[in-house]
Amino acid sequence: MPDKKKTHISCRDHKHKLQVERIIAELITSEFSAMEYVNIAIGGPGGSGKSTFAAGLLPLLQSTALLPLDDYKTSRTSRYGKNLYGAHPEANKMSLICSHLQQIKRGNLFQRPVYNAVTGTADSKIEFTPAKFNIIEGEISTYHQFRDYIDLAIFIDSDWRTQLKTRINRDINERCYSEEKAIATFLQSNLREFRKYGAESKKWSDIHIYCRNDYRLELESVEENLFKKHSDIFCDNFSEIPPDAATTAVKTQINMQGELDLPKYIAELEATAAAGIHRVIIGNVQEGRREELSLDERRLLLITARRYFPGEVIFDVSSCSIKLTRKMLEYTVEAGADAAYVDTSLIKSIPGQEFIDTAARNLDIRIIHAENL
Repeated sequence: MPDKKKTHISCRDHKHKLQVERIIAELITSEFSAMEYVNIAIGGPGGSGKSTFAAGLLPLLQSTALLPLDDYKTSRTSRYGKNLYGAHPEANKMSLICSHLQQIKRGNLFQRPVYNAVTGTADSKIEFTPAKFNIIEGEISTYHQFRDYIDLAIFIDSDWRTQLKTRINRDINERCYSEEKAIATFLQSNLREFRKYGAESKKWSDIHIYCRNDYRLELESVEENLFKKHSDIFCDNFSEIPPDAATTAVKTQINMQGELDLPKYIAELEATAAAGIHRVIIGNVQEGRREELSLDERRLLLITARRYFPGEVIFDVSSCSIKLTRKMLEYTVEAGADAAYVDTSLIKSIPGQEFIDTAARNLDIRIIHAENL
């Protein structure tokens, strides 16, 4: 599945709380005015705000229906027997979903399953009547298995802490999980299964939305042609981040103990955004320490940048170690950086440089070399 080229956008007033749902509703209404039945996927990791966004979007569109994919899970007994959680394709009735998505596009009524959390199985059905706008909601909705039946894919992402907080509250209060079970479910479903099977779907989704830790939604990027076609919708509140926009390296702040100083780092990210900079390189420029940052430290810097910087984030994966660079390329994909920055002068051998380029191609990561910046 090819990556869709995105136009990165930035809110002109970072403090202004735009209602993203209204902007997306206007875009959908305009783009699909002539289409009879439209399937709109709202996907992303569990606990990132998909259900809340869908609930806000539905009343803003005329003639809508909601198809929650959580109701298509296989039985709890079957999943537990295979040690599967909700983000794993085999934990869901994928063929049935494909069939029902096809029926929607044809305008046919069908009986959809209703999952019973008490019995752990879909033990009843209700009739689904296709509407003009059909919201397909669930973490698996943007998976590649459904791409042929989806007209618009929206990917909602968030910091893992936001996901954990949301899932624990929901699983304990609504599903009567113990805290231990809620945390175990998060670790397996969000950090293992979704990263393996769902994270890459962000590449071919049409719209990226980020859910901040206060649950405010921010529109990050829109498929290039879609943005150009409907630029009038965005022009009042957003500005396009051009490919040749100025890039600033945000310094990694180190405290007196030689540890990451996250408050200062966050302050610099916010000051950079306030200064009108839309693209940053993070992960390796540091003050106060000579030795190279560890993989865990760089991961933390990337996660923090995704959380506090509203523009394009380029992750510096440069290292004297080919093995470490490869690991960081993998994390570039998992954590959702927009591109990877590589200073190949640190890798002395030509084969080593070629290895990094090959690894990036295999992982489908956009690489920016130091000499080209």
